[in-house]
Amino acid sequence: MTAERRVALVAACWLWGAIPAVGQDAPTVIELKPANGATEVDANTSELRVTFDREMETGNFSFCNDPQFPKVRGKPRFVNRRTVVLKVRLEPERDYVLHLNCPKFMNFQAADGTPLEPVLWKFSTGATRSKSSQKTLNKKSFKELMEILKNEYSYFDRKKIDWKKLERRHRKRIASAKTTQKWVDRVVRMLSVAEDLHMTLEFGGSLRGTFIRKVRPNFDLEGVKAAISGLQQRNRAVWTGRTEGDFGYVLIAGWDRKLEQELGELQSVLEAFRGTQGLIIDVRPNSGGDENLARAVASWFIEGEKVYAKNANRNAHSKTGFGRTYSRTIKGNDALRTYERPVCVLMGRANMSSCEAFLLMMKQGRDVTLVGSRSYGSSGNPKPFELENGVIVNVPSWKAMRPDGTPFEGEGLLPDIKIKVSPDRLKTGDPIIERALKHLRDPNKRSAREKKPRD
Repeated sequence: MTAERRVALVAACWLWGAIPAVGQDAPTVIELKPANGATEVDANTSELRVTFDREMETGNFSFCNDPQFPKVRGKPRFVNRRTVVLKVRLEPERDYVLHLNCPKFMNFQAADGTPLEPVLWKFSTGATRSKSSQKTLNKKSFKELMEILKNEYSYFDRKKIDWKKLERRHRKRIASAKTTQKWVDRVVRMLSVAEDLHMTLEFGGSLRGTFIRKVRPNFDLEGVKAAISGLQQRNRAVWTGRTEGDFGYVLIAGWDRKLEQELGELQSVLEAFRGTQGLIIDVRPNSGGDENLARAVASWFIEGEKVYAKNANRNAHSKTGFGRTYSRTIKGNDALRTYERPVCVLMGRANMSSCEAFLLMMKQGRDVTLVGSRSYGSSGNPKPFELENGVIVNVPSWKAMRPDGTPFEGEGLLPDIKIKVSPDRLKTGDPIIERALKHLRDPNKRSAREKKPRD
């Protein structure tokens, strides 16, 4: 870690004094320099300045940390009772984010002790190139981008986009961008037509998605609490409970690698539930993360070794546009780490990426039934490519498929038992949990439609 980075981390939150509760008449910020949301800020700006609407306690500060916090030079100081200054060292073409106070640290406070309610502050710096050199760089990088999409993007042909027409329509505007930040903005707008959640751009400390999905999960934690008495939150990722009749319930909120330690607790949870009459695994709010973390859970329910998915990488020079097809397999645990009673997995539209891989794994389980609604259908295994302008474009590299070789991008995976429920109904109870419990309590009455896998 560099000395400058260490200073930034230490200086990210200066704390002195007690932290009182936010009062009714809290102080407010009346001016930020640079302004919140400002773009093309001069990278030579040497200080950030905050002015409040009243006199403040000048010995306390809470500039709260963020991954995009600027490098700082020394401690903040009040130049008068209402204005605080933080000296910084900015870089060209970067996004910056910081907070004035945050939930844990509320040390910006008025002279009477009333703290400032948290304020989010964002701005970005401009470029230092000449207009002509920026335009040349824009053109070269755009040409690189289009070649990468043509040769490396696994879903290049999926939506039947006329890429040459799209390129002609956007080329002039993208080439004329005054900064690389503006170039990124315009490329993001162009690529939104692909509707691909796994295609992203990184630049200046920010990750930009090219598409934002609009889905409403078939899940409400309040409804789960009503359906599962004694629901317990074990950590950030896992909730557990037991129902009448001794059926276990496990909610897994995500497979993110940052949650690895929390997800590791699932091994002891599943061990404790081995004696239950059946088990519900709820992943309805789960949008993916690390497939290996999902595999560690699914292995409890697999007998032997099974193919759960297939994929093929992009090869623009082959007749099909793809290379050979690979099978992905999952192997069940040893006898002491298995669950042998009936299982229901609750799923829905929020599920995508590695959580869809988990659903495919669970479809190979001993006595596993998927209940809920169709998943989203998005899995790309993105690969990074750095362009000449320093932008990293993350491009999906594979076509994800079911075990039978059919792709599910944009389609999603179907449940074995489909349940449609309104969001309002989920606030006071959970019909999806109720349907799963009915299935678990009387597995011999499954209909032929429920028994037969639909994916």
